[in-house]
Amino acid sequence: MEHFAIIGYARSGTTWLSSSLGSHPHIASGGEIFNNNNPFWREWKHEGKGPNTYLDHMIKIGEEKGNINNETKLCGFKILYYHIREDWLGPWASLVDSIGKNLKIIHLKRRRHLMSITSNMMVDNSKEANVRYPYQNKYINQNVFIKKEDLKRMHTRFKSREKDWDYFDEIFKNYDKIEVWYEDMCLNPEKEHNRILEFLGMEQRPLEGRTKKQRTELLKDTIINYGEASQYLIKAL
Repeated sequence: MEHFAIIGYARSGTTWLSSSLGSHPHIASGGEIFNNNNPFWREWKHEGKGPNTYLDHMIKIGEEKGNINNETKLCGFKILYYHIREDWLGPWASLVDSIGKNLKIIHLKRRRHLMSITSNMMVDNSKEANVRYPYQNKYINQNVFIKKEDLKRMHTRFKSREKDWDYFDEIFKNYDKIEVWYEDMCLNPEKEHNRILEFLGMEQRPLEGRTKKQRTELLKDTIINYGEASQYLIKAL
């Protein structure tokens, strides 16, 4: 079975894309297999078992649940940037080595850094990372306040994110890789999905993600101190 990985920052559409690809009849697309909040992964890591056997076990679970069957031709998972660094670098490298150079990389990026960062703040407010049903939107607190000390670091964070794009492009320079922009998926999801399916060598089919947008208001209507924040960031450029 061939594999692919979606890599990117949190709040950049990785879950949306993963669930969309998972709606294809020949693709099994899992979540963050190295998520430290996952007790199963913590237990697995604690026991010292290898990441390659972990992936095998996750595939076995998928087969038992019927998510992976004899129609499945491609199996994917989601890796956020911080999973590949720090204490995750060893497990990630072992997993990639076990799969080999046939691993296809979908590098998902989001141009509007402030949208991504404030989306993280919304998650912190509401403790809800994903919205799967319309009624859940009423639990999402879209109002965020950017503290002055955070504003001072904001422009540096923007630049750091762009450096991360280059950093991970370099890491995967020898892999079959496609660059995908979140904003392009929002503008024309069918076009971007077809481009990704072509890259993956999969038959083009309509894809449908299970997640919904958390933010239903404009950025200026969700940042409480939008005037102060925008003026500060403009001056910092």
